[in-house]
Amino acid sequence: LHVVQMDGWERSMLFDQTGLRWINPSPSIRTLHTAVVYPGTCLLEGTSVSEGRGTDRPFEYLGAPWISGGLLAKRLNVQRLPGVRFQAIRFVPRGSRLLTTEPKYEGQVCGGIFVRVTHRKRFEPVRTALFIFSTLQELYPQQFRIRSRRFDELAGTRQIRKGILDGTHPDRMISSWQTSLHQFAALRRRYLLYR
Repeated sequence: LHVVQMDGWERSMLFDQTGLRWINPSPSIRTLHTAVVYPGTCLLEGTSVSEGRGTDRPFEYLGAPWISGGLLAKRLNVQRLPGVRFQAIRFVPRGSRLLTTEPKYEGQVCGGIFVRVTHRKRFEPVRTALFIFSTLQELYPQQFRIRSRRFDELAGTRQIRKGILDGTHPDRMISSWQTSLHQFAALRRRYLLYR
């Protein structure tokens, strides 16, 4: 097997700068916007909060019948996370044979937020998701549930779940894996085709 470099592509390019046609990598990832938020909000699949399946904006809309979208958006916007704003919304998940047969809270009005990315290069999807989860845990400790096995499978570790439930600040969780992240980045550097 011999891997060759693509002509005209650079690591700093975003997908829409390539001129290529978007092809859905998944039935629920139908837009570039969804793909940008997915690395963080996909973890909602392991919680009691709807990840927006059954709407026009899966993984960008999130909520539940017991969430006040206005309160959640306000608490998150105060954090001034880079490259993102949160807008209060209400939505009703609907099932579809093509997408999701039984989305969470199907047919129920959910209060929640629209995760609106304002600057893709500054946006940090995982850090943003940690702030969302921590805020949900703080505001709704009785209703916000994390399904341990599913969440840990998606996250690749149980440490994130434990940090959220223990009330660990999101930035402290992130700093706990920085050494490993830097070691991995150094190791992979020699294998990169594009700089």
